[in-house]
Amino acid sequence: MHPYLTRLGVRPEVQAFFSPNYADDFCDLFFQQGNYREHFGFAFHRIPGGGDFWLAGELNLSMVDRVFISISAMDAVAFLHFFGHSLADWENILFIATGIKPTTIQLCWIRDKLAGKHLTLLFPADLLGAITDLKVAAAYRRIPAAAFLAEKERLKICFRAKVYEFDQRTFTLSAFERASAYRFKVVTCKPKHGASFLDQLKAGAFSSF
Repeated sequence: MHPYLTRLGVRPEVQAFFSPNYADDFCDLFFQQGNYREHFGFAFHRIPGGGDFWLAGELNLSMVDRVFISISAMDAVAFLHFFGHSLADWENILFIATGIKPTTIQLCWIRDKLAGKHLTLLFPADLLGAITDLKVAAAYRRIPAAAFLAEKERLKICFRAKVYEFDQRTFTLSAFERASAYRFKVVTCKPKHGASFLDQLKAGAFSSF
């Protein structure tokens, strides 16, 4: 049991699941991503901008059934705290944290290594999270997609030789699937209270203060 995770209210079985995948120094939590690392303390949360993946769960891909992808390890912890009861078991699942923005190398790895896996995307409930949903889903289906911010809060998406335009405030992967008539066959899961699952976890932990 880690004091920071316990103070956030993270259930003991969730802490046990992730315990092999972090280090701590004076209680701060560190999640290694190659030469970079995510750093969580109560005063701040630093997420790498690139680098390798952080991985937790079943690391033998041939055994993995379901993959959950987020921008941070702490979002993965918060998600499993909230939704772990809905999973039949935790034996053949893999959590991946990409960092703030998935790199081309990471997207290629998702394309090449995760074919046939059940993907659930846990990116934040904001515009950047929605664009990342699209980028990862498109890479998974081996079809490139490019997103561009336009004037008057518009978003343009280039996909399969066509350009689609959306309101930045309401863009989602689901909205894009409806407009393009293409189904990526991935699941997106968004927090109901907060921009991220970690935000939702922190809000509940400190609501009495």
